[in-house]
Amino acid sequence: CLGVSALYICLAERIGLAFEIITPPGHIFMKCAAINIETTLRGVHIHDDEYLGINLIELPRRSKKEVVGMAFFNQASIYLTKSDFARAADCYKKALPFMPHDKMLKTLL
Repeated sequence: CLGVSALYICLAERIGLAFEIITPPGHIFMKCAAINIETTLRGVHIHDDEYLGINLIELPRRSKKEVVGMAFFNQASIYLTKSDFARAADCYKKALPFMPHDKMLKTLL
C-alpha cells in the first residue's frame, strides 16, 4: 500500500490537490476533504469508522517527509525476514531523520 500511496501523493501534489496522508496501523491511504482515497482499492472511499475501533480512536496523519522514512522502514522489514540484520539496521538508520519521533522505529533499531 505504501508504494501505491506514494504514487498517489506525487500525482496529487503535481496537480495541486490538497490532501492528507493517513496511517492506521499497518496501512496508509490518502484523504481529500472528507473523502478517504483507499489507494489499494482503486481509490474507493471507505468511511473513517471502518478504520476506528477500541484501539484506534483517531486516524493518524503523516507528513510527506515521514512517508519517505516509511519506505526505508518497509525495506528494513524485508531484510529482517531474511535475517539480514545489518542491512535492516542500515535502513532503520536511514529512516530515522525522516521519522525522529517514531517509537516503533526506535524500538526496532
